[in-house]
Amino acid sequence: MKASALLQGQGFRNPAALALMTAVSVAVGVLLAENPVRFSIAAIVTVALVILTTKHPEVVLALFITAGDYKDDPRFQVPFMDTTVFLGMLTAMGILWAFIQKRVKLTVPPIKMFAPFLVICCLSALSLTYTVAPVYGSQKFFRFVAITGLAFFGAFYTLQEDERRRNFFAVYVLIALAMVFDIVKNGAPPPPSKWWEDEVSAFGSNYLATGTLMGAAFIVILMYFFMTDRSPVRKAIYLTVLCPATFYALMLTGARGPLITLALTLPCILIFARRPHADGRRMTFWVSAVIGAAAVFLTFGSQNFARMTRRLTVLDEGGGASALERIYMAKAALTAMSTMPYLIIGLGIGGFTVYYGRFDAARGLYPHNILLELGSELGIVGLAAGICLLAWSFQRVYSFMKRTTGKDYYTAVAAMALFIYLTSNALKSGDLNDARFLFVIMGLIYSLGRGTKCHATEKETS
Repeated sequence: MKASALLQGQGFRNPAALALMTAVSVAVGVLLAENPVRFSIAAIVTVALVILTTKHPEVVLALFITAGDYKDDPRFQVPFMDTTVFLGMLTAMGILWAFIQKRVKLTVPPIKMFAPFLVICCLSALSLTYTVAPVYGSQKFFRFVAITGLAFFGAFYTLQEDERRRNFFAVYVLIALAMVFDIVKNGAPPPPSKWWEDEVSAFGSNYLATGTLMGAAFIVILMYFFMTDRSPVRKAIYLTVLCPATFYALMLTGARGPLITLALTLPCILIFARRPHADGRRMTFWVSAVIGAAAVFLTFGSQNFARMTRRLTVLDEGGGASALERIYMAKAALTAMSTMPYLIIGLGIGGFTVYYGRFDAARGLYPHNILLELGSELGIVGLAAGICLLAWSFQRVYSFMKRTTGKDYYTAVAAMALFIYLTSNALKSGDLNDARFLFVIMGLIYSLGRGTKCHATEKETS
């Protein structure tokens, strides 16, 4: 009894002592610093990141995968280090600490998850010996292994519990809402002679990245938070405030690609998520209602989104310079894939930039389609690995969704919707490493049913 009381006392005193030491350190730093306000903010952020890293690595994971959307803003830059790299290091440390504390069990991922990824890594490493773009190729390889790999397997280990998935999605949505606020605060650019060509984005990010994030946040709010929350007040806020806010921001950006893929994702969910139980009927009803409301909203409010309207109209006129350039890139990738020996060994990792653009730099060119990218640079085996990874991930989430109900069902539907949405975007925009959130969702898909008990008997997919 005495020993137990002593241990409890020590458990209380240690955090108290840590808090006291932190407070004293901050106070001394404020007194000595040249800019006390800035130092205080930095100290508070540092302490918060330490706590999140040790207690909630899923929160740091969300900050890590979205870093590219806000790191160009001077307010979010880390001294002497890239923000993405910094948050990636914190994410890795948080996962390692969770292993040490045994809050996360170190298990071998399913073979259908790690085998295709390993094949892509091995082919990329081997191709470094013959790629015609050694500068871009080496950068691309190390980013894929270190950053994309961390997102992929980090999600698998940290998102196995419902609470951690909810924390992850909550932070993702909060970042999206902060970007909505930044867009509204800054307002649309003044209309010059070609005002539809101006970009509307947040925190200095690319308008396509901002639009993609808004579409994903819309899906998370509707299919995860709205469907799983039992509070009528919060459900009303999700449906009447947060969903319209993210959709409004997406329309303002003029990012037609994310809008089109979102418009395709919702009907796909009506097809794939249809189940003969109350949860399935509820999902079908609300998704159908949202599609109808969005159609009415766009019909009567299209004059407020002239930038998006103009960019969609350009599709009827040939797609514009951007779309035409991507068509040329796709044709070049297909030509390379149909030519020997590139059909077998590929151009080498990053080799497309020299094949198409005739230059090699740290940031090169790519076909704007991850399957064409894998096929042209890593050959037929790399293409097959990419197709298998996508197909097996879809099969896994679809199978899990079919045999679950309640919160597990809605989580699976949200994961499926995000998978369809992000895969569609990755087939027309960005490169392999730009599809980082897609790899996170695939990692989440393979984590379903591992941390908590399902409503139905879980049969793991090998």
